[in-house]
Amino acid sequence: MSITAILVLAIVFLLSVESLFWSFSINRHSVWLMDNPNYDRRLAVSSKGLAIAGWCVAFAPMYLWVWEMYSFALFKANDMSLPEFLLHSTIVGISDLVIVFMWTMIARYGCLHTKFWPIFSGLFGKFMIKKYGGTDINKYCAYMKKWSEIDRLSEQHKQLIFKFADTMKDLLWTKDQHRRYTYANRTMCELFFLTPDEINVIGRTHNEIALDLRNQGIVYNFDETSYKSDVKIMNEKK
Repeated sequence: MSITAILVLAIVFLLSVESLFWSFSINRHSVWLMDNPNYDRRLAVSSKGLAIAGWCVAFAPMYLWVWEMYSFALFKANDMSLPEFLLHSTIVGISDLVIVFMWTMIARYGCLHTKFWPIFSGLFGKFMIKKYGGTDINKYCAYMKKWSEIDRLSEQHKQLIFKFADTMKDLLWTKDQHRRYTYANRTMCELFFLTPDEINVIGRTHNEIALDLRNQGIVYNFDETSYKSDVKIMNEKK
């Protein structure tokens, strides 16, 4: 029996086991995500999508390994030449490598801790970090978590600012580039939109709001002033 064939069979076996272990690790991660619904979703892909993909892809390395063993049996029975067996093994090995690489990318940007990675993928990841200065996935996840906490704090402060703005007697508002309101404080709503809050204002232009008011029989023409102001601001970009 050819030593080359045995060596190739052993390599393909390790690749098949590695890709199969990846499926189990990803599936385990998806279960954890389902049990922790408050986890920041910017650090992870869909838990259900992971679970489905994990179970589906789990059959791929098993099928590839069965095909590899079938080819080896044919080679052993002299029904397949060594070049043909090596060709089949190459196809199986590359397919397993693609699966491993795909799961590595998903695990990296899904923030799956490296301690849950299969052995060879974990060792290869450490080698790449040490040799080529790659980013440690654990540091990357910690970095993302830090920014997530900052964003949550920023959101809390933003809400405080809006509450403060709503108590002011000054007119405060913001618009997007299409002249649609993205914010208007309570004074602006009461005096110029004749509404107690911004629910009927956000996402609409002043012209649309004025048209509704006029349809109610209200004499209203402030939208013309607002339009002229918008044109001036858009032209001067100030």
